[in-house]
Amino acid sequence: MKTSVAYPFLICIMLIVLCACRQHRTAEMFTALPSSESGITFNNTINEAKMPGEALNEFAYMGGGVGIIDINNDGLKDIFFCGNQVSSKLYMNKGNNHFEDITQQAGVATNTWATGVSVADINNDGYEDMYVCTYGKNLSVRTANLLFINQHNNTFKEEAAAYGLADTSYSTQAVFFDYDKDGDLDMFLVNYLLNASYSANYILPKNLSGRSPANDKLYRNDGDAKGGRHPTFTDVSMAAGIKEDGYGLGVTVSDFNNDGWPDMYIANDFVSNDELWLNNKNGTFTNTLDLSTKHQSYSSMGCDAADINNDSLIDFATLDMMPEDNTRKKLTFSFMNYDRYEAERNLGYSPEFARNMLQLNNGTYTASDTIIPFFSEIGQLAGISETDWSWSVLLADFNNDGYKDIHITNGIGRDFINADFVQFNQNLGNSTSNMEEAKRLMKEKLVSLKHVALPNYLYLNNGNYTFTDISDSAGINESSISNGAAYADLDNDGDLDMVVNNINKEAFVFINHTIEKNKPLTNHSISFMLQGDSLNKDGFGAKVYVYAGGKAQVQEAFPVRGYLSSVDKKLLFGTGKNAMPDSVIVVWSNNLQQVIRQVKADSVYTLYQRNAMQPQPVTPKPANLLFTSATTAANIQYKHTDVSYYDYGNQRLLPQKFSQLGPFISTGDINKDGATDFYIGGAFNFSGQLFTQQGNGTFAAKKLTDSIKMQEDEGSILFDADGDDDLDLLVTYGDMRYADTSVYYKPRLYLNDGKGNYSFNPHAIPDAVRTIAGCITAGDYDGDGDEDIFIGGRVSKKYPLSPHSYILQNNKGIFTNVTSSVCPALQQAGMITAATWADFDNDKRPDLVIAGEYMPVRFFKNVGAKLTEVTDKSSLQNMDGMWRSLMATDIDKDGDIDFVAGNLGLNNHYHITPQYPMQLYAKDIDNNGSIDPVLFYYIKNEEGKRALFPSLSRDQLAEQVPGVKKAFLLNKDYAAATVDNLFNDKKDLQTYTCTEARSCWIENTGNGKFVMHALPIEAQFAPVNAIVCTDADGDGINDLLLAGNEYQTEVMTGRYDASYGCFLKGNKDKTFTYVPPAQSGFIINGDVKDMKMIINAKNEKMVLVAVNNDYLQVFKINVK
Repeated sequence: MKTSVAYPFLICIMLIVLCACRQHRTAEMFTALPSSESGITFNNTINEAKMPGEALNEFAYMGGGVGIIDINNDGLKDIFFCGNQVSSKLYMNKGNNHFEDITQQAGVATNTWATGVSVADINNDGYEDMYVCTYGKNLSVRTANLLFINQHNNTFKEEAAAYGLADTSYSTQAVFFDYDKDGDLDMFLVNYLLNASYSANYILPKNLSGRSPANDKLYRNDGDAKGGRHPTFTDVSMAAGIKEDGYGLGVTVSDFNNDGWPDMYIANDFVSNDELWLNNKNGTFTNTLDLSTKHQSYSSMGCDAADINNDSLIDFATLDMMPEDNTRKKLTFSFMNYDRYEAERNLGYSPEFARNMLQLNNGTYTASDTIIPFFSEIGQLAGISETDWSWSVLLADFNNDGYKDIHITNGIGRDFINADFVQFNQNLGNSTSNMEEAKRLMKEKLVSLKHVALPNYLYLNNGNYTFTDISDSAGINESSISNGAAYADLDNDGDLDMVVNNINKEAFVFINHTIEKNKPLTNHSISFMLQGDSLNKDGFGAKVYVYAGGKAQVQEAFPVRGYLSSVDKKLLFGTGKNAMPDSVIVVWSNNLQQVIRQVKADSVYTLYQRNAMQPQPVTPKPANLLFTSATTAANIQYKHTDVSYYDYGNQRLLPQKFSQLGPFISTGDINKDGATDFYIGGAFNFSGQLFTQQGNGTFAAKKLTDSIKMQEDEGSILFDADGDDDLDLLVTYGDMRYADTSVYYKPRLYLNDGKGNYSFNPHAIPDAVRTIAGCITAGDYDGDGDEDIFIGGRVSKKYPLSPHSYILQNNKGIFTNVTSSVCPALQQAGMITAATWADFDNDKRPDLVIAGEYMPVRFFKNVGAKLTEVTDKSSLQNMDGMWRSLMATDIDKDGDIDFVAGNLGLNNHYHITPQYPMQLYAKDIDNNGSIDPVLFYYIKNEEGKRALFPSLSRDQLAEQVPGVKKAFLLNKDYAAATVDNLFNDKKDLQTYTCTEARSCWIENTGNGKFVMHALPIEAQFAPVNAIVCTDADGDGINDLLLAGNEYQTEVMTGRYDASYGCFLKGNKDKTFTYVPPAQSGFIINGDVKDMKMIINAKNEKMVLVAVNNDYLQVFKINVK
């Protein structure tokens, strides 16, 4: 009886457990199929003992790809895995998520180091073939790449030589596409360089001869000209202009500039730059990388291209090796420093930084007769920039909500850039002359570090340029060394499943549960198979647009994506809650299109090229851009030319160079002719220039001074200093060349003779008034009829200690420093970047508002003879920002003064919020008389929770504080360092906090109270240094023009350069709508420092844009 009771009890328990497990499984987006269920046992095993000689290096762990193929046209997706030391494998899909290994009978076994696989119907017989790239025999002996031609009976024949594609380069990946639009598929081959006699990261002159051993290749399809009943291919690389020397790892083909011709992006490893090959439509390509992007990943791995924000423009992503968690960050070695960064620029390398990049397509501009796409890199704002040693990136809609998500693979066999390992090698080189012994010890040390198995990542698209990391809950984050990956609807249920090729572990097959039988649909999808013509059976190059729920999506038929892999050629679109898409448009590679209506979601449609009868409509250019360039028409020719200075000589830990803050612009009528003129400051040893407007709206230029000038002009102001009814000029100065008290940092007043001629008055400014200035503003605070001056100090020579700021009382052109009596709090008010006099409380007296780094926007009320700070009464909270600009204006036209404040923005790795502030700690750690600033921000710890850690590596900190290497003997010890560890003595410790990084407008609600309104997310792409408020479009509502960037950040942070200018159209409800630059015409290239609007002699609004180390740009506003 005991037994008969116990068994039912145990059965119940087991059923409960099984049900709970099943509920847990289906709650996750993906479930990993075990090999016992899937039949897929492929394991890309790397046996280091089989590596020749001393070939244990990162090349051995770059992995293999995945190819999705339907070998027998049964509608079930089969899978090919590339093997390195092991044979590649082909698995046939038998249905019900079960696969059979048919490698041997199919004739596709390999005995070379197979890397990437490209799936295409190369001979147009209706069956898919495979081109497999190789790194030769065991990474040492070159062998030909492989072309497996489908024999229609589940077997393949290797025919690379017969087709002219038996290339013996160290090849990574091939992609088939019709580059010359003659109807057939050509091939681009991405190559790598192994066994070079020099390090891949040596800074050598670029080899653009086309004869580099790693030069990529373009093969043209010449059809069956040789009578072989199949096409043959010819290497036309040189003729096509494919001349480069990169270490190619990734390739993606897309029509980036929407001109109907396929372009290519190539992701290159190490110091070699990526390439964006723009199709010239004549059989040649031009690399427009520098014209299209501002920076790139340093060691680019995989890449993919897709429309992430549904604006019908193709964006792209590249991967690098920046870890997300603090321990891995601190243990990852970087050789990058300012000297190396400058050396790379001097040899013509484009800026590149060690992190993932997400390049947002802004549209196009025209240079000569070329349509150039241009991109803003927003990976840090998106939240996808740090995923460690990553390989494959795939942009696809995994939850069918209508937005492209991101899947990333991760992991490396040995931790070759472990900072302690690198230090061990350096010490080894200094301690032994026996090279063989050194190699043995180095290998032992490397092997002791074990493999770096890491979780893969899955990010869901939030629909606002940002992504949410759901890796931990999606069922895909098992630690692994994962390389190539591909998506496909393996079970034909309407969602995308994932296949991942792993090193030393069985491949992952992840089944997507977004759609399941007998489960209510939360999101719908619709899929398309393409049937091209006789020369391009699968319609490669076609674009499919799906319109549903007011949303437009686009996908291109180019299955080579991510890293070494080919995805499902079937195009699957998520449509969210929309079960009936409005319409579908397919544009074929011959530029003919067809429109399909009355389609239903949760269906698969086959589209036929033969049904496309109408030409694709030519996209009309905007007829009347709101902004057009007027630089030439205005006859304004001015180039700001900085003389480079090494700011880090005194303080290695500066967050940026402060010697390149200009130029700045002042506007006013200097010759009393009723027209607005302007002054723009000059760099070190360059005079500023006065531009006098002529009667026809053009400008005549003249230098302010012809004498030697030993400092950089900073803020300036045109105002009537001496009461003679003309505009005088007060100029402030700065850079980092001299001590704070240098005479070169004393402001200079130039008096106007009434005709626009200026002479220096050496007695106007007290001699003790000296500061590295950040801003200047004029206002009659004491009500005596002349304008007084506030000068805000930008930075001191002991960063981040406060510089001096000054209130200068005007007495008929002679100024007195009254700061200590009028407002002592302003004497050392912090690092001030902007200030303005404005009557914010409508009491008819000018108050003062200032902004700067690590401070709130601060309000100082004019109480007569003094200023009193009232910031605490403003109702603004958590406003400690990295403010960079400030403008007083009545945004909402309600009769009081509002403010627009430019901040650092959100496109950085600090991810600042009140809960997770950025904090700067500073003191003289080693008592050597120098202030040591150490930036801290919240980084993930080993438990995955954000905690406060230093932003600096041990080596970076040791450059200024050498004793840190004694306090932390190893980098792994330093990885646990906190504020208390680095500053155990809190005496004299200075603390600075930033809780808000967003640019905003601050609404005046009366009685000294304000409300902060964050500007649209596009305004947060980069720091905002300059602001213009005007009704640009003539609708009676104020609009905003913003500009900025910061190219002078320290090189590990990387420059902020995602802004091309930002036009925000004002709405009636006090909100703003972003208008893309290609639509508005407001496109600014460069590091913008200032911007002013003037009215010309034709009564036209003109916007002057001051760009650091570049030409002044002028835009005309074409008011309707």
